[in-house]
Amino acid sequence: MNKTKTMEMYSSIASRFYDRLGNPQYEVKCKTRDGMRKPTIRDARTNGWVPSVTTVLKMLSKPSLDYWKSTQLLESALTHPMIGNSDIPVDDLVGNIIADSNQVSREAMELGTKYHDEIELLIGDRSKENLVIPDGTRDSLYKLWDEMKLEPLYLEEAFAHTLGFGGRVDCIAVCDSKDAIGHCVIDWKTQSTKKGRKANWYEDWSLQLAAYAHGIGEKLDNPDISNSHLISVIISTTEIGRVEYKVWDNPVERWRLFSVVLDLWKSTLGTGTDLSFERNNDEQETKK
Repeated sequence: MNKTKTMEMYSSIASRFYDRLGNPQYEVKCKTRDGMRKPTIRDARTNGWVPSVTTVLKMLSKPSLDYWKSTQLLESALTHPMIGNSDIPVDDLVGNIIADSNQVSREAMELGTKYHDEIELLIGDRSKENLVIPDGTRDSLYKLWDEMKLEPLYLEEAFAHTLGFGGRVDCIAVCDSKDAIGHCVIDWKTQSTKKGRKANWYEDWSLQLAAYAHGIGEKLDNPDISNSHLISVIISTTEIGRVEYKVWDNPVERWRLFSVVLDLWKSTLGTGTDLSFERNNDEQETKK
């Protein structure tokens, strides 16, 4: 295995982009061979696409996430069956260890996707059966939604903001609870938790939510949504019934901080490149 292939296997999820109508652009057609490939900044420039909120937030250091990734890599290295076999080239060994480590991350993301899909179903119909989410965890979600008096308005709503970023929001709702009254932007986060230990809350989640609020608020021309409460909900994938939430304080400051990170991300593109845009008449008609 060559070093280029090894680095490709070790790289994080590729940057994601949205067109100006909020449609995700996961792949582009290859010019020199058959098939598809992941889009690049050059594709975004050419097509007028904007980066996802999560792509922009990659500019930030994430020590806890980096620690988890390093731990997975070390565990793969220490337990890999090829360790100690001197007949295997070092590059091949490194590539296999990285592939095993990445597999753990992929499985965690796939499980998170299943939870997200099922939560979207359960919000509309609690009678759904044969789901991945355990009954005890479902009951905890129902209890939380009832306590929040959650009335969902939009689920999995995508957008592209004219400042030059896009995304897809898990849930926009109206809530009436002791912690949040009015419009709320909610993001479901799956996490592998341990009994007796605190869940991990990451500050960049609040910036992500602030960007989502302003993205959907602009799309729907609704300032109430732009000024929503920002709520992260952690659903444990290892402890049945463990569901926790956090209402982030100072949404205005969270939005300001995201804007700073967005400007920093744009500064890496080089002089003369700006993915912000103005909506034309066709794009304005898609707001409602």
